[in-house]
Amino acid sequence: MDLQKFLEKLPQQYQDWGSALMSPISEELTLLSQKTASYPDRNLFPLLNLAVACLQPEEVYCQVGCFRRGSLVAAFWDNSDRYGYGVEAFFKYDPSGEKLTILSEDLEDFQLSEQIFLSDQETENFFDDLEELNSEEKLGVYYYDAAEDYRSLLISLLLAKKFWSDSALIIINKCQHPALQQAIKDFIKTHPQAQIILDDQVANHGLLGLKNICLLAWNAPPEITALKSPKKLVLNVGCGPYNPEALPQLFRDGNWQEIRLDINTAVNPDILGTITDLSAVPDNSVDGVFSSHNLEHIYHYEVPIALEEFKRILKPEGFLMIVVPDMQTAAEFVARGDMENEPLYISP
Repeated sequence: MDLQKFLEKLPQQYQDWGSALMSPISEELTLLSQKTASYPDRNLFPLLNLAVACLQPEEVYCQVGCFRRGSLVAAFWDNSDRYGYGVEAFFKYDPSGEKLTILSEDLEDFQLSEQIFLSDQETENFFDDLEELNSEEKLGVYYYDAAEDYRSLLISLLLAKKFWSDSALIIINKCQHPALQQAIKDFIKTHPQAQIILDDQVANHGLLGLKNICLLAWNAPPEITALKSPKKLVLNVGCGPYNPEALPQLFRDGNWQEIRLDINTAVNPDILGTITDLSAVPDNSVDGVFSSHNLEHIYHYEVPIALEEFKRILKPEGFLMIVVPDMQTAAEFVARGDMENEPLYISP
């Protein structure tokens, strides 16, 4: 796997690289995500496609977890000279065979059935069979999109590592799950050959368009470094629905990248949490924190807890901007007896 080429070309596959508005440049891959009912994964498609394009001779692609069928098609789109495996226990999770049939039809429709071998078996059995083949092919790209539990991911990595090429790329999806995060950490601790080049932790990259994706380099060359956002990071706590003008002007000069945190899943935040528990955000990881009309909604004793959390996640030179109700202005209206005209403020 040509990791250096992959890292150099990855930002070129997107518009608004590293921002919440990030989107694929390729219209074909965007249309493909719609055709295969995988539109939520559209930013993943260019990454997989580029990874397969960067495979070296005698390297193949391996994907564990194929229920989201569009990813296999996207990986091999316009990569006609590459080959790979798709591994999924369809017999266990799809007893009717409907999903396997649809995936097979997709591969036929996109003329990929000769390039991708579908393995309808458990991951452990697949690697047992692969070892018996005694093939000289190595796995240059390994993509995990399967069960979201600690054991499944860790066992998958431990079984696959003997088949990885000398320089391989490991892609892990759904990393918002704490169990998968822990499995990745434990694997890295025991395998110094594995290096994180992108993960879903704010401190390392802030690439919101690829959130919940972890990239590991296996036996990376010394010059390989982690992908990072060139912008400073501001955490908008209690962000509410996305609004490009929600932040004060000083955060909208092009040098800042917003990370949205809210307790409400309906507003689709980047991080789901509360201002009294920012445990999903690492220490000393953001340059700014913006809190607009949050503190007045928590109990008095919780305010110091929230402020401690803000301080913890801020870098040493970072700063905090807080907006709370202007009680002096409200009191002036009360003192004048001007309480029966238009409301002072209407909450949306």
